[in-house]
Parts: sequence; C-alpha cells; structure tokens
Amino acid sequence: MSVHRSRTAHAVTDRPRGLTMGMWGAVLLLVVLSTALAGLAAAGLYLHTGQDAWPPEPLVRPGSWPAVFGTVLAAAGAAAATVANLELRRDRRPVPSLLLMVAGGLLLGSIVVLARDLVGTDFTWSDHAYASIYIVNTAVAAFFVALGLLMVGALLVQRLVGVVDAGRMLEADITVLYLWWTVGAVAVCLAVAHLLPDPGVVA
Repeated sequence: MSVHRSRTAHAVTDRPRGLTMGMWGAVLLLVVLSTALAGLAAAGLYLHTGQDAWPPEPLVRPGSWPAVFGTVLAAAGAAAATVANLELRRDRRPVPSLLLMVAGGLLLGSIVVLARDLVGTDFTWSDHAYASIYIVNTAVAAFFVALGLLMVGALLVQRLVGVVDAGRMLEADITVLYLWWTVGAVAVCLAVAHLLPDPGVVA
C-alpha cells in the first residue's frame, strides 16, 4: 500500500475514491454558472423574438471570424492545460509548467481577439437590443476566459513552488474542468451573439 504525503499533518494512504469535497464544490459552482448562462442565452432569444430586422438599419452585423477564432484559441488552451494535467500526474518535469505557459498564452490570445472585436464594433450597447446582446455576450465570454487565465497562472505558480505535484492534483483537476466548461460557455455566448437569424431574411 502506497503512502502519499499531504500538505496537512496526516499521511494519506491509497488514492481518494470518488470526488473530493473540493471537486464537488467546483462542480456545484459550475452548475450555478450554467444556470446563469442559460438565463443569459434565454434573454438573448427573448429579445430577438418579434424583431422586424436583426440587426436593424443602420447597424451592420460584424463578421463572425473573431468569435470563431477566439473560441478555437480557448479550446486549444484547454487542451494544452489537459495535457499538462496528464504530464503532471506522471510527475514529468518541466513539461507541465511549459504546457501551462502555452495554455496561458492561448487563453490570453482568445481574450485579445474578443476584446478587439468589442472595441471594433461601430455601435454601443444602448443602440438596440441586438447591440446590447452582442456586446454583453462577447464581454461575458471574454470574462470567463480571463478567469480561466487567472486559474492557469495560479496553477503555474503553485507548480513552480512545488505546492502542486503528482500527489496533489485538486487544483489542476479543477482548472481543467473549468476551462472545458468555459469553452462551452464561450460557444453559447458567441452563438447567441452571432447566429440568431435576421427575421427579414428568413421570411
């Protein structure tokens, strides 16, 4: 029977079974965030209902490439963090730290792309329901990615100082879980902002 040293005064025997309390807390928090995300998406769909045009003149629908590129970068960052997590379990040095740096760079790139998209719009959130949905959803997507970037940065620091290792993976597991949730959240936010059809075109 293997013995793993915890950061407390006790020795941890064997590996934990099932989800830890920390992971349960993370899962429940993501459930709450998912509920808020569903409400945001529902609000966008509601405001879209009954509109004669989406967006109305003189507003022009921005291109969707920044949204696609930002989502792809966020997914690539989550993938890099996942591989770092797997390498961390194998206690391979310095691969996990390097992969976390790559993940952070990709997430930062996603934030920059989404921020540039916001700055580049020629309307303000108060111009029309379309403008408010576009700006709010894009900003929320960038905010979720920014939280992921902060988590990756904190995990990298913990790894470098030796707090997180193959015997203590909770922080790494929660970070990866959140990042993949973020990819889905970003996709939902940006889909509502970009993919709702123009009623005039559909008719």
